[in-house]
Amino acid sequence: MWLFLACTGDQPKDQIDTPADSGPVADTDSGEDSGGDRGDSGDDTGGDTAEPVVFDTTVDVIVVGTGPAGAAATVTAMDAGATVIVFEREEEAGMGMRLAGLVFGAGTRWQAEDGVEDSPEAAIAEWPEITGANASQGVQDFVQNSAANLEWLAAKGAEVEGPMEDLDAGSVARLHQMGWEDDPWPTFTEGYEPELRLGVEVTEPVMADGVVVGVRWRDTVTGEEGATGAAAVVVATGGFLRNRDRVNAAVPALADRELLYETNPSSNGGGLPFLDLAGAGSLRPEDIGMYVHALQDPGEAEGEALVAFMPDGMVLVDKDGNRFIDEEWSKSFDLFDRLPSGEVYGITSGPNAENLTFMRPAYNWVVLDEPEMLTVPDIEDLGSTDIFVEEDPSTLATAVGLDPDTFVATLDAYNTAAYTGTADAFGREPEAGEAVDGPPFVAVRLTPGLAKAFGGVATDASGHVLTPTGEEIPGLFAAGEVTGMVLGGGGGDGFSGSVNACYWSGRVSGGNAAARALGE
Repeated sequence: MWLFLACTGDQPKDQIDTPADSGPVADTDSGEDSGGDRGDSGDDTGGDTAEPVVFDTTVDVIVVGTGPAGAAATVTAMDAGATVIVFEREEEAGMGMRLAGLVFGAGTRWQAEDGVEDSPEAAIAEWPEITGANASQGVQDFVQNSAANLEWLAAKGAEVEGPMEDLDAGSVARLHQMGWEDDPWPTFTEGYEPELRLGVEVTEPVMADGVVVGVRWRDTVTGEEGATGAAAVVVATGGFLRNRDRVNAAVPALADRELLYETNPSSNGGGLPFLDLAGAGSLRPEDIGMYVHALQDPGEAEGEALVAFMPDGMVLVDKDGNRFIDEEWSKSFDLFDRLPSGEVYGITSGPNAENLTFMRPAYNWVVLDEPEMLTVPDIEDLGSTDIFVEEDPSTLATAVGLDPDTFVATLDAYNTAAYTGTADAFGREPEAGEAVDGPPFVAVRLTPGLAKAFGGVATDASGHVLTPTGEEIPGLFAAGEVTGMVLGGGGGDGFSGSVNACYWSGRVSGGNAAARALGE
C-alpha cells in the first residue's frame, strides 16, 4: 500500500522569485579561450576591488555534480565534442544515480510489452491532474522524450523494468523500475573519461561583464582553493530539502512542523549559494513533494525516516480517532495537503499486521544495494515511540491517546463496508480481507517527510539559468532537482519517477552548454 520513491505551469518572467540572500558577484575577466592549457590566467578588468583570477586550466564545460543530471550533462557535452571537468563535493561519484530507482515514461516499449496503451500526448493531457500544474514547454519536452530517454539509459547500462501504476504518474502504469548491476558512474561514463575532481566543492562563479567564465573551488579535505575556467557551467547539485532554513523560507507554514527527511543527505542546497552569487532567480521553491508514510527511525539520527510499507488492510485516523480520507491517497504526494491538524496514525490488525514491514531509505542501508526489511518486533526492539501494539482496539486507543469510543466506532463503520462489499463514506470499497478486526491491533504514528523539490532555480526549457527578471545569465546552465526536476518549471505538487526528468534535463543543459562553448 505504501510506496517510497528514491526527482506549475509556466511562470511569467516578472514573477520569478528573487533570491533571498544574494551575495556579491566577482567581476573578473578570464579571457575568452575555452580550451586553454593548464596555467591560463585572466586579466583583471573588473571593479576597483576585483582581484585577477588565475585559472589552473580552462575547458569548454564545467559540470557541478555527479547525480543523474550531472552524469547526463557530462556525457552529452562530451558527445558534442566538448572538453569537460566534473566537480563533485563528495568523495564518491554517482551516489545519486544509485539511490533513485523509479522512472516515469509515457509510450515506452515496456508498457507495450505489458499491454499498457499510452502515449506522451495522453500523459501531457493528464499533467494538470497529476501535478496540479499546467504542462509547460519543459514538461512537454520531457514527456515527449521520456520513452526515448529510457532507451538511452538502457543503452548506457541501466536495467529498466515495469511498468507499474501510481497515482502520481497518472491513470495508467507509467512508473518503471530502473537500476544498475554495477557502480553506475563508471558504467555510465565508460569510454568518456572526463576529468573528475572528487571532494572538491564549487564555491562561487567567476564572472566577466555579467558572463559566467569559470568557477572558484575548494578541496574539502586539504582546504586548497583555486579557480577553473570554462565557456559554460552546468550546475547539477541536487535539491535543498535537507536545508530547513531554505525549506522554511520557501514554505513558512512548515517552520514549526515536525518533518522527516526522505532525500539524499547531500540534498542540502549546496549549489544554491553559487547560483545566488551569479544573480539567479528562483521558480516556485514552495513546490515540495512530501509523503506521509514514515516514522522516525529509532536507529538513526533525529529526522531520519523509516518508511512503513502498510498492507492494504489499514486505515488512517486523525488525533481524535476518525478516518479522514480514502487510504489510496497514502500513495500520493497529495496526502500531505489533505492532512488534518494534529497527529496521524496508520492502523492495521490481525494477519495484515504481520505484513507490516519497514525499510530505511537506501542512503541509510548498512550495505549499499542490500535493503533490510524490518518487522514490528524489530522496531519495538529498537525502542521506537511511534509504534503501538495491543490486543483490542479500546486498549490501543488509550495507549495512543485517541478517544476509545470514537476509534471503535470508526473501525466498526469501516469493517461493515469491508464485510458487506459496499463503499464507505470516502468512496473506498474495502474487501473482507482488508478488515481491521484484530488481534493484534497495531498503530503507527506517521510523520510527513520531505522527499522531492519540484521548484528551484529559475531556468528556461533549454536549461539557461535566469535572473529574477527573466534574462539569461550567459554561460550558466542548470539541471536536475536544483531546477525542480523539469526545466522551466511545471513539476507542481510532484510526480513519481522524476529521476527520468533529471536525466533528460542533464542532456538538454549539457548539450546546450557544449553548443555555447563550441560556438554552435
